[in-house]
Amino acid sequence: AGYYTIDWMQLVVSNGANSGNNNYNPTAPAGSGATNDNNTFHLDGQLILNVTEKYTVMFKIQNPGSQDFVAVPGYTFVLAEGTLESNISRPNPGEHDGYNFDGWYTDEACKSKTEFKGNISGNTIYYGKYVSNVPATADLTITKQADSGVTFDPGEAFIFTVSDEENNVVTQVVIHGAGSVTIKDLPLGEYTVTEDTNWSWRYTTTYGGAVTVDADGGAINFVNTRDKDYWLSGDCYAENWWSTNGLKRRNGSNVVTD
Repeated sequence: AGYYTIDWMQLVVSNGANSGNNNYNPTAPAGSGATNDNNTFHLDGQLILNVTEKYTVMFKIQNPGSQDFVAVPGYTFVLAEGTLESNISRPNPGEHDGYNFDGWYTDEACKSKTEFKGNISGNTIYYGKYVSNVPATADLTITKQADSGVTFDPGEAFIFTVSDEENNVVTQVVIHGAGSVTIKDLPLGEYTVTEDTNWSWRYTTTYGGAVTVDADGGAINFVNTRDKDYWLSGDCYAENWWSTNGLKRRNGSNVVTD
């Protein structure tokens, strides 16, 4: 005893139609022009016999660019309870440029991957999918801000280094004054951003921080407090020198040096 179910696979549309292998259906000529005014449709499906004490096992696959899983032709079986999954014949997934086959799962959300080490104990569908082999990327924005009461000098530059999880330098960027810079197309992952404290020696800086770049991108802020208002201390001075007849003279002095 048992019962039948139908698994609908795909809807196909074509402009015109032939009479089929049995020549039973009338032909439908193709339409003219760009309107495809003589479209015909057919719906592909498979009839499944569900037998008592046996279970239906099938493989469905989601091809790149599709939102749906479709049954793999020739890979629907009626098997006895207790059949080893390792003995089930599996489809050989096709190749698609830019994608890798990700394996077979026991749920349509593709969260539970199977290793085919169990037994069949009920009707089972294995779901296969492809994943892109092009690394996903997003943008990272670094923002420089002055603490309350601090104003950066016009055009004053600050240098930042971006490193990956293995502490490899990915890039260095410069921000002028209070502003921001966006680094485009970084692979998703964990990064560390540090400010060059030797360059920013007049300020107390947030030296660095970890930031995650996910599908929505990443952002990190640096806030500086200025410790030194002047570039030179009171003990520093400058002297002007010029050259006359190949000899160097100091301003306001008759001291001559070669």
